[in-house]
Amino acid sequence: MNLPAFLFAGDYLIWIAGLAALAIPFATLRASTPALDKIVQGDKYFDTRALVEAAQAYQDAFDLAANDTSTQIEALSQLSRCRLTQNDFEGAKSWLAKADAIASDKYPGGWSRYLGVKGRLEWREGRNDSATVLFKQMYDYAKKHDLADRYLDAARMIAITGSPAEQIEWGSLGVKEAEATGHLDMLPSMCNNLASTYADQKNYEKAHELYVKAREYHWRFSGETGKLYADYQVGWILTKLKRYDEAMTWLRPSLAWAERLGNEDVQGQACFDMGEILAAKGDKRGAVDMFKRSLSHYKNEGYMQSAPEIIAKVEKRIEELAEYVRLELTMSKG
Repeated sequence: MNLPAFLFAGDYLIWIAGLAALAIPFATLRASTPALDKIVQGDKYFDTRALVEAAQAYQDAFDLAANDTSTQIEALSQLSRCRLTQNDFEGAKSWLAKADAIASDKYPGGWSRYLGVKGRLEWREGRNDSATVLFKQMYDYAKKHDLADRYLDAARMIAITGSPAEQIEWGSLGVKEAEATGHLDMLPSMCNNLASTYADQKNYEKAHELYVKAREYHWRFSGETGKLYADYQVGWILTKLKRYDEAMTWLRPSLAWAERLGNEDVQGQACFDMGEILAAKGDKRGAVDMFKRSLSHYKNEGYMQSAPEIIAKVEKRIEELAEYVRLELTMSKG
């Protein structure tokens, strides 16, 4: 799946930072203990990307779980995931090795969590095939033990790491099962992922349908940034459908919203899309101006280092259209 640039940051697309948690975490389905309470606390911190606080809560959980191997496995696995989210691959491997030393499928909570983090590490290191195998193991195991939040997470990840056909199959399954089990808070990311997969396959009509659905759930469960991206993506897919006037009704307010929030990423993307619309309508000068604005925002966001291919793409469009503008000026003077 070729996700938009903003989805590559950190540990997958929890740019839905303000997501409300309707799903019941597995830890809360067991008898409450001080250690499990710390796991739940850590998960809440992790979901808002308060990673220092999350790591401390998971460390506390491990320290309190002297006689609870399952909780120890969960704590060590999540300490690994915190490091992975910070792109500290060696730290992630170190913590996961500690989890691996005590991990066993005798412990549903711990084992399912361990498989999920191990799969994510494989994915982040570019081994999608082995990651998919692990996520399928996680799905089957969590299904067997009726751990809905875990098997839904596994399906969501297979929709990223699997083959193009598997991405559609598992993405669709994940959406269906999330709706059936009432885990509606997982649907913003699930619908987003599936929409991106359809867009990659140039099935823009289906992608549009799912981006609209994702937006519905973002507006129910996500924070302001998640809502902003959801609105922007509806405009972006309408651009792909060449429904330009309709696309502009989404892109203009998304750009203004991003300006208010100081979100350089969305400003860069919206300006680029608006430039393409102007180019398609024959306004080459206007398009060049928008592309230059896009380039400025992307540079402010640090894309020169993090996504140089996007910088190159925008520069190429400026160069291509600048030549048209020069020819127009020459002809008008001639």
